[in-house]
Amino acid sequence: MDHSKALKDRFVERYLLNELTAEEKVAFEGHYFACQACAEELRCGEALIENLREVMQQTPADASLPKAVKAGGTLRHKVQFQWLFPVFAAASIVLLLAVVGYQGMVTIPRLQREVSMAVPRPLTSVSLASSVSRGGAVPTVRIGASEPFGLYLDIPPRGEGVGFLCEVRTGSKVEFTVRVSEKQAKDTVHLLIPGDTLKPGQYDLIVRELAGNDSSSTVGSEVIRYLFQVENKQK
Repeated sequence: MDHSKALKDRFVERYLLNELTAEEKVAFEGHYFACQACAEELRCGEALIENLREVMQQTPADASLPKAVKAGGTLRHKVQFQWLFPVFAAASIVLLLAVVGYQGMVTIPRLQREVSMAVPRPLTSVSLASSVSRGGAVPTVRIGASEPFGLYLDIPPRGEGVGFLCEVRTGSKVEFTVRVSEKQAKDTVHLLIPGDTLKPGQYDLIVRELAGNDSSSTVGSEVIRYLFQVENKQK
């Protein structure tokens, strides 16, 4: 079983709900032992179910009623604390709704993104070579909603031991930075930009010198500057 099938057919949820056939269960168990993503989803689901089970198993007699009622107090005392039963039921419902809400707002959209990334497909890319001069045409990448894309750029060589920092900016705001090693800069650099990272608009990609290691690096002067534009793909 591959990961895309496990996500598409909701094997984690169906496994937790005991809805898989014997053959599907064996296949999925063989998959999640080797798949960190599915194993983590399974651990989280089991933890949520266990928490829900603990809440539902609690009773006022065990957790909340005073000793007089536990020892067989008067009917009046028992009636006073009967309102606690709906509280425990409400707590169970709230926890269940939290689980469903988490799946709807976080888990399911993330799984959908993973499925889309797991399926082979062409990647929209653009070369920034023509954007060095501000008088030239600005390269434009046209993408759909939440669609990743690639940027190709060349970095002029510098001295030994010098890496580079790529800054993507809108005006004075830095949207994100990417480190490029000296070795990587010897070839054309390909940056993969995840979906929803950049909104439609024009951007500067500034390459700066970077000296030192990851823990104590110094950002130096500007090496080269590229321009590019992001547009929504028309349906």
